[in-house]
Amino acid sequence: MRRIASGDIHAIKVGIHHRIPLKEFDRVRDERAAKLTRAASAEIEADLYGA
Repeated sequence: MRRIASGDIHAIKVGIHHRIPLKEFDRVRDERAAKLTRAASAEIEADLYGA
């Protein structure tokens, strides 16, 4: 709800509920997956190379 209110996620209000379009859901999911992948990659590199 905070991300919808801040404008990070586009949603359509239907009655008292918010509906997130599938393309928007996919975009947010892909951004989150990319962020987690980068974090995991950095952690693995630190373990391997002692950085």
